[in-house]
Amino acid sequence: MPLNDIPDKFTVNRRLPVGYATIFLASSNMINMALKEYSAATANEYKMFIISTSLMVGIGSMFVPVEALQYVPSFLASLLNNGLILGVITCILLEQGLVLREKLIIK
Repeated sequence: MPLNDIPDKFTVNRRLPVGYATIFLASSNMINMALKEYSAATANEYKMFIISTSLMVGIGSMFVPVEALQYVPSFLASLLNNGLILGVITCILLEQGLVLREKLIIK
């Protein structure tokens, strides 16, 4: 049975975004080089975790299709669609969590 005969309600997505996979590989290689240079300058494991997690959240959110957020409220969908905003919010939350953790450990 060919894929064209399957009704749309039974298929998730027949067109796989191959272009996104190639962009992801190129981006991850560039990020790898940038993080190596940054780690040579500062050797803090927590900062590297914050940077890499924020980048992956931001870059990953750019590839979420608009149709996936059609039932989300519009103000939230505009935030979730923007990779820069999500990356910055992730960075701020992780860094503030790290600061809070350090304060609790010192006490």
